[in-house]
Amino acid sequence: MERDIWVRNFLLGFVSKGEKTLEIRPNSHPFSIFKEGDTLNFNDKFKKRILNIRTYDNILLLIEQEDADKILPLHSAGTILEELKKVYSLDKLLGPWIVFEM
Repeated sequence: MERDIWVRNFLLGFVSKGEKTLEIRPNSHPFSIFKEGDTLNFNDKFKKRILNIRTYDNILLLIEQEDADKILPLHSAGTILEELKKVYSLDKLLGPWIVFEM
């Protein structure tokens, strides 16, 4: 199934070149119903198949376990956390998260 997903425009180049191979989101609807084999349609520009899905109890565990460069190329785990704080509430950050490996 094809799933629309929106990211900031500067990330699209990393997606198209295969440098961004992990997409992370809070593990809630609609992301919680995505399945391995689904296709992510990034901003109606690039399509990538979900190869693997992993879940974490919170963003801190996710960042500890996953490769930051595959989430946000050229940035550290600390930078990723700071960027996410600009977008998500503390409740969302401390809630469950999902990783889509492409």
